[in-house]
Amino acid sequence: MGQGSNLTVTVTEVQVVPQPFGTLFNSILNERGRLVSEEMAASRLGIIDIGTHTTDYILVEGLRYVEKGSDSIGTGMSQVADLTGREILDKYHFSLSYTRWTERYKRAMSQSMARSSR
Repeated sequence: MGQGSNLTVTVTEVQVVPQPFGTLFNSILNERGRLVSEEMAASRLGIIDIGTHTTDYILVEGLRYVEKGSDSIGTGMSQVADLTGREILDKYHFSLSYTRWTERYKRAMSQSMARSSR
């Protein structure tokens, strides 16, 4: 499709899946959505996705969701950063909030990506 073209898409079915499926699909599918690891797709796998505020984990068997082995807990990296920040404050008298930590992390990652693309 060229620039300025319109495309109409009709969605007839939607299936909501837990976030860790994205990690799984990223590992077993290529850029075109084709399977690159039949062994992983046929296996029983556990995937843990640690997010900002939650940690989600799923169990899949042959790419089928196993509800009994899957869940989400209300602890994520923001809590880790808060606890770490408190330790840094106690030990070094330096305050590093989650927001400041993530800003510095993103800046460092951007700089690293810029250096590696040269």
